[in-house]
Amino acid sequence: MVVNNNQIQFSINNGLLICIFDENANRMRIISPVIKRSELTEDDLLNTLVANFHSALDVKYALSDEIIWSVYSHPLRELTEGQVIDAIQQVYTAAITFGDTYSSTNLVF
Repeated sequence: MVVNNNQIQFSINNGLLICIFDENANRMRIISPVIKRSELTEDDLLNTLVANFHSALDVKYALSDEIIWSVYSHPLRELTEGQVIDAIQQVYTAAITFGDTYSSTNLVF
């Protein structure tokens, strides 16, 4: 684990996750890089949009800095320990299921 100001980097099974928080703005994100935009197919892009509606649940796929990320965003002060654990699991799962089920849990909504 690496802590740098308002950022905590850690890994799960060699998958990089980053928690970024801003206490003044009362916001927190947990993110994980998934794939470079240059490696993204049109089917991948369409599947991420469908997943954001049906199977990514509390996590969304997003594009920033030419990378697709798995992203969980939440108000910081209202966040419970259980929600943090669930968020970490969902961000990790969405990242590793990209290209397959594009899901953050076993549930589909």
